[in-house]
Amino acid sequence: MIYFVQGELTKLVKIGKAVNCEHRLKNLQCGSPDKLNIIKQIHIIGTAADYEAENLLHKSFKFCRRHGEWFEPVNQFMDFVAALSDEIDVAGIMQLLYKYGLADKKKDLDKKDFQKMQEEILAPGPHGLQSGNTVSDGYTGASWREEKRLKREIQAFRKDLESRGIKTAPEKSVRK
Repeated sequence: MIYFVQGELTKLVKIGKAVNCEHRLKNLQCGSPDKLNIIKQIHIIGTAADYEAENLLHKSFKFCRRHGEWFEPVNQFMDFVAALSDEIDVAGIMQLLYKYGLADKKKDLDKKDFQKMQEEILAPGPHGLQSGNTVSDGYTGASWREEKRLKREIQAFRKDLESRGIKTAPEKSVRK
């Protein structure tokens, strides 16, 4: 889980990751003179994706970083946090960053970051999410409608990468 915790007096927002956000809040509160509140917690879809999502968010918002993992609550940052759904994958976060003009703002995300994300999203894995794949229900565990939605998101992400000059793997069709 990724959490966003805000201090009532300082208004600073901490971006962090935890298995149990409530437990983490209690630990943070012990060392803080400011009353802290969880303003958002999101489940990141994907194996070990919490770490990548947290790093991506820290990089993307370094322009408003106060210190460590604490950030100034500038409008662009707070609008982004409000727009996050309760469950999202790293590609979804990336799409929101583009939507809010944050990925380009400070050029925090270099070509290597995009290539790593491309490899993770387009490679076969527990969800079988290669763009253009026809995948058996037993492999993905996803409903037909969800699988179609994910394919559309990946195709949009692929187009975005290609528009930025990053080559993507050719689309493949996997059939039983």
